[in-house]
Amino acid sequence: YQLVLRRDAEDGPVIHEGPVIAVGDEWNASNRAPIDITSVITAADRARGWVDIFASGIVHACLAGLGHFPTWLHEGLAQKLSGETLTPYQRQLVHQMAESGQLPKLENLSQTWARMSATHATVAYSTALAAIELFYKYHRGVGARNLLRNPQMLAQIQSDLDRRLHR
Repeated sequence: YQLVLRRDAEDGPVIHEGPVIAVGDEWNASNRAPIDITSVITAADRARGWVDIFASGIVHACLAGLGHFPTWLHEGLAQKLSGETLTPYQRQLVHQMAESGQLPKLENLSQTWARMSATHATVAYSTALAAIELFYKYHRGVGARNLLRNPQMLAQIQSDLDRRLHR
């Protein structure tokens, strides 16, 4: 894919041009050239949270370049690596849904998230981020890099994270 960023005015929004980089949950990462957005992003952009959007997209592209991974892992890592943490509301939501038996298992978070209702999307993103936070807490020795390079470990780790999420 091609990532082109431009501004129409000095303080105007950063505009992304180029082909769509996502179709459903499939990401095109065939371009191995580094993406440098530092010359375009300003402090005001960072304050607005625009950098998080780019960081998240870059994480998705990198993951797709390494192999095929479940949606929850894509979304959880994208959130975590772009600086997000669970809010108290999200933490409470995941806890309450787990207690009531309504929290989806990670393997069931595989549909196209763009088609979810706002409520289901909040649950899915919160669950994915909660799973990644648990991964970093309980599987720190494995680390994300090793997991991505050894995807055969994913089923066991996913099972453990589901068990921890559904306590």
